[in-house]
Amino acid sequence: MLFFFFLHTDAASCAPKSPEDMQQQMAAYETLHAEMQAEGVFVATHGLQPPSASTCVKMQDGQAITSDGPFAETKEHIGGFYALELPDMEAAIAWAKRIPAAASGTLEIRPEMHGMRKQS
Repeated sequence: MLFFFFLHTDAASCAPKSPEDMQQQMAAYETLHAEMQAEGVFVATHGLQPPSASTCVKMQDGQAITSDGPFAETKEHIGGFYALELPDMEAAIAWAKRIPAAASGTLEIRPEMHGMRKQS
């Protein structure tokens, strides 16, 4: 089953870090990615631009209405995601504990909707 891990972070945790801190953080993610690849669970990961770069779309009377950014003011935003192929939620939680973002934010784990995956 495909599980998505949404990395919720607050603006303070995204503040510029020292080069040493950035190097340490990147090393932790590189180690994690290598472990995911080695265990054959990795599907995808991407960081996301801040909410200020987003556009929201709503259909109204057949017309697309767009607005900048999220609708609600929030202290947290989704900074990125992982998609992992795992057997169950227990395995997903075990992986979530290993994702460095869990130390400074919240990881939301959401399984895929059954029957919705396109086969290639």
